Amino acid sequence: ALFDAAGRLVALASRQATIRPLLLGAASQGAACEALHGLRSSSLLEGPPVAPPGELLDRFTMQGTADLWHWYFDDLSDPDKSYRRYSEDTIAGFIQGAEMRKEFYYGSTDTWLYQALDMFPVRDRRVLIVGSNMPIYESICLAAGAALCVTLEYNQLRYEHPRIHSFTVEEWEASRRRGDNCDWDKLQVANCRFDSVWSISSFEHDGLGRYGDPIDPDADLRAMLKLREYLAPDGELLVAVPVGPDAVFWNEGRVYGRRRLPLLLQSYTLAASFGVSMEQVLAENFPWKDRLEADPSNHQTQPVFVLRQTVRTGSTGRGASMMMESGRGATSSRNVGIFGVLPQAGGGGGGGKKEAEVRHGEL
Repeated sequence: ALFDAAGRLVALASRQATIRPLLLGAASQGAACEALHGLRSSSLLEGPPVAPPGELLDRFTMQGTADLWHWYFDDLSDPDKSYRRYSEDTIAGFIQGAEMRKEFYYGSTDTWLYQALDMFPVRDRRVLIVGSNMPIYESICLAAGAALCVTLEYNQLRYEHPRIHSFTVEEWEASRRRGDNCDWDKLQVANCRFDSVWSISSFEHDGLGRYGDPIDPDADLRAMLKLREYLAPDGELLVAVPVGPDAVFWNEGRVYGRRRLPLLLQSYTLAASFGVSMEQVLAENFPWKDRLEADPSNHQTQPVFVLRQTVRTGSTGRGASMMMESGRGATSSRNVGIFGVLPQAGGGGGGGKKEAEVRHGEL
């Protein structure tokens, strides 16, 4: 009983969003199990789970190759706080800021997104935004001249603007199950293919329960695969996630490094990147490495990766395939590459010199 009470106190304290290590390499597993047990004893508390289920720990940490930290948020218990109302006037201010290429909440990520849109414009195109609790990227979408901006989110959004349209995941999936025909004019779009799909700081949260989503170690990977069904064959997927040494900050989000990032992107062709190159991630050559070592929470650098549908044309060996671009023409960028052999999620630890091989070249 005393142990359970202590666990409840730990969980309550964790709601202040403090950061502390739970599992840093396999050597700390015993201590981590004790800490996790204490956190799980708070299961009667309302809100998202305060720790990953023990039976899923290896999958969340990819067999101990990703560090596990505790950094807890509850965006489920008080939706009015987490998903506040945004008036048309407020959104108009965001649009005006976007027209001036203002940086909003994610700072440099917004500048890199503007640069990506210079190269891959969305004027007069239809855009799907996956994940949102503030209408920043919807505003950037409208400022960029898109013909349609649609948002898909777990929870109900209250964006009071006539040109922003949002759906909950439940509404979206219900429409897909019914087999509703694609009708842009009627905004019956769950079975449509969009010219451009954006996910800015969204996938890293999937499967951690923070927003009421089901606990799933591979929810981010499944979501990336799912987007192939929403993206037009000649469209682009713009993705931004935190990059750095592989880690899970429970339940704030994941950080994508040389093991997890290739898994996230493996079903697409990388057309360009803005902010940080794939080469830097795979080599763990992060410009902010000193800041990371001093403060693990300094993982919020989120480059923008531009991806296209990939056509697999044959096998070149076990686990390998040749990938060819399906898109609106070739693009030259200093950070262009095509994925080759990729590691499997949750594969044996240890790694090795080439956990992911990437073949680079101009497309």
